[in-house]
Amino acid sequence: MDLNWFSPQEAKAFVYMALNQELLIKKYGLLKPTFDINSVVIPAGFKPSKQSFEKKEIIIQKQEKQDGVKIIVSKIMEKTDLDRQIIFEKIKSIEKEKNITLEVAALLVGKEYDIDLNEFLK
Repeated sequence: MDLNWFSPQEAKAFVYMALNQELLIKKYGLLKPTFDINSVVIPAGFKPSKQSFEKKEIIIQKQEKQDGVKIIVSKIMEKTDLDRQIIFEKIKSIEKEKNITLEVAALLVGKEYDIDLNEFLK
């Protein structure tokens, strides 16, 4: 990103791909290469192709949404002592009934139990 090669979303896709290919590992909350960076020679004027990350960007967006729903469900479970499956069934029911996205349905279920989910409103 410092070199303006990628947008923030493209940078996420790059990191996601590098982690999946085990070129990077997460250690203590930081990303570390799994190879000797001093052995890599980058030609002057090099700029990576964005095409290889376009599909990954869609996958990351979908994963982020699923992770958000899982976090919301966990918060509902903490406050209500309801089973995860029951909460998911309720969310799916509202999603279908109101013809809304899964994420919005999860927020509505959380609101029903008076759970603060303002961090997910973006």
